[in-house]
Amino acid sequence: MTPMRHLVLLLGLVATGALAQDVDATLDWSQRAALSTPASGIVREIGVSPGQRVEAGALLGQLDDRRAEAELQRSRAQVTRLKLTLEEAEREYQRALELYERTVISERDRQLAEIDLSVAKADYTAARAELTRARVDLEDTRLTAPFAGVVIAVHVTPGETISNELAITPMATLASDRPMLARAWIPESEQAGLRLGQALDVKVGDTRYAGEILALGLEARETDGRFEIVVRFTPSDDGQLRAGQKAAIALP
Repeated sequence: MTPMRHLVLLLGLVATGALAQDVDATLDWSQRAALSTPASGIVREIGVSPGQRVEAGALLGQLDDRRAEAELQRSRAQVTRLKLTLEEAEREYQRALELYERTVISERDRQLAEIDLSVAKADYTAARAELTRARVDLEDTRLTAPFAGVVIAVHVTPGETISNELAITPMATLASDRPMLARAWIPESEQAGLRLGQALDVKVGDTRYAGEILALGLEARETDGRFEIVVRFTPSDDGQLRAGQKAAIALP
């Protein structure tokens, strides 16, 4: 092969990225969470299965909410009653002021009307706070997805009683695979030339994905002195990648 043809071939390899170095990597979820609810009670419904994809806000599970619903109705009624009491106390105070200005009642009577108004305001404020708590308690009987992802596991079944007063019982585990992460360990000399946000490709099987560097480790692994590199990429919608799956990162 002539030197000129050798040079042309070399330039072609560089242009196509064939001289990039592939390092072994392992896939990981970008987020993973064991989900539960602060409420305790009987599991009424589990609406998902392992492997199912859900959107953010989707209902994953539901506890028996009859007690919480009843408490919410009681709190609403209490707010309504105390609102009427407060309105009446305000009217009584205005009447007391008018009578006091006309010297029909004493200063003591005016003060008593003012105290009654203050108590009515305090009771109404407390009732509204109880109503807010009742609403939150009812919301806590529902387990919803905090982000879009794939259900990894379901830990409870309908009819099972969970008690979260002392220790939280996970109901489902959710992971986000949009995007995913590829983790690898490389020598310090190779990591030194990289930067956060730099574009790198991730290869899984015969498929290549465009990604970017999310993190560059600052502490060497004790076993071999290598440093971690994490590349973030978004898989295609036609297949399901899994955490722990083997991949490769194409380093420049």
